[in-house]
Amino acid sequence: MTCDPPVGLARLPLRLSSMMKTRHAFGFLLFGFVLSIVPGLAPGWFPPAGIDGTSTRELWLQFMSWTLWAVGGVQVGGQLLGIAAKLLEYHPERARTVAVPVRRPARVPTGFTPSQAGSGDFTPEWLAERGAA
Repeated sequence: MTCDPPVGLARLPLRLSSMMKTRHAFGFLLFGFVLSIVPGLAPGWFPPAGIDGTSTRELWLQFMSWTLWAVGGVQVGGQLLGIAAKLLEYHPERARTVAVPVRRPARVPTGFTPSQAGSGDFTPEWLAERGAA
């Protein structure tokens, strides 16, 4: 006897997060906003029935609006993080190359010998005149 998954579950993709698109997430955010403002627009629909004067219907709508905001916000936040990650990626092939000038070695006149360079003392005058510290 084998245990096969139900037919509906066998067809689900491996990534369930790919089923919700950004437009669906914005729909969740919008519907959560509507649920949060309905008690303020029609207070007669939400009579106080609790001991402390609260309305169970209003509390339920507030809870559902927070839930919808959380679901939509996580999806939109994930999309924004993905966009930010793509912007921050480093692609060396896209980096601009800056032309660096090639320095050529100095031309040495023919027949030049190091003994013609002088005594080899290239100390500036202001440094030679300084006394010891």
